[in-house]
Amino acid sequence: MMIPAMFVAKSILSTSRPGRNPFDLFIFAEEAEVADDQREWMRANDVGLRTDIDLSDYHGLFNPEHRLSAATLTRLFLPSILEETHDRVLYLDADLTIHGDVSRIFSLDLGDHAFAAVRSATIFPKGEKQKAETEAHFDDLGMTKPYRYFNSGVMLIDIRTWRNKQVSENAMEFIRTSFDKCRLMDEDALNATVDGDFCGMSPLWNMSPTRTPEEYRRTGPYMPVILHHMGMAKPWRLFIRHRHMRIGWYYYGLYRDFLKDTPWRDWLATNWTWGDFTRNLEWELVESLRKFTRRAERRAQAEIRERYWREEPFADLEQGIVVRDGGVMRLAD
Repeated sequence: MMIPAMFVAKSILSTSRPGRNPFDLFIFAEEAEVADDQREWMRANDVGLRTDIDLSDYHGLFNPEHRLSAATLTRLFLPSILEETHDRVLYLDADLTIHGDVSRIFSLDLGDHAFAAVRSATIFPKGEKQKAETEAHFDDLGMTKPYRYFNSGVMLIDIRTWRNKQVSENAMEFIRTSFDKCRLMDEDALNATVDGDFCGMSPLWNMSPTRTPEEYRRTGPYMPVILHHMGMAKPWRLFIRHRHMRIGWYYYGLYRDFLKDTPWRDWLATNWTWGDFTRNLEWELVESLRKFTRRAERRAQAEIRERYWREEPFADLEQGIVVRDGGVMRLAD
């Protein structure tokens, strides 16, 4: 994930306004994960590299063939690593694309919360069965109703409060004692132990992409700052089932532009096959038919989504970091 991490770092630097909210930018990785040419790129692009993290005790918890590794636990160790030098940390996964000035979120007032994040599992595209299965999982984690589950791919952390509340320690204890309950290890452990005690940001900071930025600009009702390419539909994979080809082409193009003058320009071609193309095309054709047969279901989901956007008390909206402008929610000027 070093190349995606460097892509995210470069995107942050190109979209942030210097001087507004000064920040340090670090990529965290274990020493053996970083190649010499990657170190050189980071030095040349003013991206800090931190290898003062040891995950060796946790590698055995993960199946080496699974897409997740011990690196996913990195976010749990950042507050203790950075507490002597920083007040806040914006943790970002590597499978993101950046479309606005992320440094704006550093001005968010968290109140007495240890961190801010974006809620997930608020809409269930597959209906009541999916909702029941998801809520049964939350119940198994020991969460209480009404469930407030968040996605841990983007978190604004107040280091002192996080440390005082022992958020990392509680999550790691849950992993040790309830490992079998965790589907996404760090995320489930955090949600189980925090149980809704976080500051809710609007989805602009952590959205799953269903369109291109131009389509968002043209049709609204929101302009995302961070898009999170969750699951298998990564932006560096040109073709993948369950994602429209036009969307794949756009985000793949961002990676192509980033890599064209680097030593890793051939890396993209290793991430997809013509078999992926065939499967993507088959899905695209089936989805075209579903557009007509599931029209009422799609309309109902859109209404649920719009109601959530309209009624949820987002802290960044209440504090003016995000505004509603002509029916479109976007980052304030």
